[in-house]
Amino acid sequence: MVLALFKRLLGRRPKMPRDQITRIPRAVRKATEPQVAAIQAALDEIAALPGLADIALNKRAPKGFYAAAARFVAAYDAYVEAVAST
Repeated sequence: MVLALFKRLLGRRPKMPRDQITRIPRAVRKATEPQVAAIQAALDEIAALPGLADIALNKRAPKGFYAAAARFVAAYDAYVEAVAST
């Protein structure tokens, strides 16, 4: 009852761009499957590094972290290029 009254008084909330759901078209999803798989593989590799949770304590990244992060960035850049070209 009270909520309905407030709704009538205040009206509808204006839609903001962040409220819009963005869906990637099916053709783009199909075209970017290899890049998405490469991104996931890089993330899995980073997650599997020993001592990753101790970065805050040791103030050091585990061996291989920066190489895996570079592979992730390269895969992400390839994904952005594939999306832009499709």
